[in-house]
Amino acid sequence: MNMIIKIFEFFRSMKLAIVLIVYMVISSIIATFIPQGLDLSYYLANYHHLVASLILLFQFNQFFYSPSFLIPAGLFFVNICCCSFYRVYYRYKNKLKKKFGPDLVHIGIILLLIGGLYSSFSREESLAFLDKGESYNLKRGYQIVLKDFSIENYEDGRVKKWISQLDIQRYGEFYKESRILVNQPASFGGYNIYQMSYRKTLNVLVIDSQGKELLLNEGGVLPLDDTIFMLSDIVIDEPTGLNHAVFDEFVNRKSTGRRFKVNIGESVANYHIKSADSDFVSGLGIVEDRSSPLILIAMIFVIIGLVLIYSREIIKGEVK
Repeated sequence: MNMIIKIFEFFRSMKLAIVLIVYMVISSIIATFIPQGLDLSYYLANYHHLVASLILLFQFNQFFYSPSFLIPAGLFFVNICCCSFYRVYYRYKNKLKKKFGPDLVHIGIILLLIGGLYSSFSREESLAFLDKGESYNLKRGYQIVLKDFSIENYEDGRVKKWISQLDIQRYGEFYKESRILVNQPASFGGYNIYQMSYRKTLNVLVIDSQGKELLLNEGGVLPLDDTIFMLSDIVIDEPTGLNHAVFDEFVNRKSTGRRFKVNIGESVANYHIKSADSDFVSGLGIVEDRSSPLILIAMIFVIIGLVLIYSREIIKGEVK
């Protein structure tokens, strides 16, 4: 029996609560600055090797699903439940006057934790690349359509903003229109749509020696005996404003380091370049999280509880 009491006292300890709160606050803040749920190659390509290794080691790439978050959150849930039980039992046993404010705050915190854990297990994330006019189907009849995508640059050419204009439909009918940027997502029906990235698409139409047309995208190849020419980019010649297709040369699957810039109307490897176009497509992060109503209810409990606590103190004259 003494052992059970000691375990109960440990789990309702204020020191335990403080340690867990500090850990979860700091680690959650760090996690908010790291894109979640992306391919491992993203972190290795976009962070210093040591930083990327730490992110993957401590699972900050999927933090809110990882034991690093779920175990402390579960312990804090047990801590709050034990504190609430002890408070109710103590006041009932000693026939003390009931104070509902602290109880509502505790209930609110418990609901917040339940909402957070529910979000961790039910949350779904995906990444969709859309060109103008393309659509992506979601659950419950929702559909997003990319109306327009634009990129704003600084004077030195660096990218400043990525902007997507979306039409949101439900069961084929217009639902709402949204303009999203990197830190300004669209929210509807349990979904949050984020501007995550963009990528350049290449389209080069060539005609072979037999007169057949072939459409090349980035990485597409033109073979010639042991040599291949791989499409790597499309650039605009500033004086003329014309597009040029850029090919890298490989011999026996090894790069020669040679790069060819071919104008429309010219030929490479017996292939005639008929057209060359490039465009940017929007990379949208799609997050489904239906825990928001529960979290809202939890916040209401916390706010009402705090109002009851401090209004009581004000009436008693204990808060100046």
